[in-house]
Amino acid sequence: MTEPKTIAVLGTTGFLGPYITASLLQKHSHAKILCLNRSKDGEQRTISALQRISSNSLNSRNRLHFTTTDITQPNLGLSDTQYKHFTSEVEEIVFNAWNANWDIPLAKFEPLLNAVRNVINACTASPKNPRITFVSTNCAIMN
Repeated sequence: MTEPKTIAVLGTTGFLGPYITASLLQKHSHAKILCLNRSKDGEQRTISALQRISSNSLNSRNRLHFTTTDITQPNLGLSDTQYKHFTSEVEEIVFNAWNANWDIPLAKFEPLLNAVRNVINACTASPKNPRITFVSTNCAIMN
């Protein structure tokens, strides 16, 4: 029997994050979902939003694994052990942690560009060759 797929979602809070998480839980019925968020209340916020979106998502609660981290830091802000687990297990990464405020100066996006680089570095360090899917509220609602 093969191991269940492991998918990482960077940014499960906010507007799109819970919907992405609910969709992944439904589409990948045996997948483990790693939820990486910067806020300490990311788990509570995600679970609360999932309750509003779909009660079926909560039946899959045991497949959700939450970590508070700063993805703009090297190794996605994870400890060596966490990073080694991340790079050896994750098969797909959903990057949903972009700042949707286009009124800020370009220089303010540097930390998020570092986060994109860190995700790419994690993918190149992984034997699973994970796919990255970039999602942003702006991409979802603008032309």
